[in-house]
Amino acid sequence: MENTNVTCDVCSCAYNQNGCSCNLDAIKITEHSDTNQGIDNPHYCQSYRQR
Repeated sequence: MENTNVTCDVCSCAYNQNGCSCNLDAIKITEHSDTNQGIDNPHYCQSYRQR
């Protein structure tokens, strides 16, 4: 299912579709990055997973 309310141009994310959208049902956005995982989360999206 594509999340039609979110525009995402982070092509390195495993959930990115066609360079412009996210295919998750829901995503988690925060005001700061999650540095505990050692991953630089683009746009502070906590749902980011590297391809």
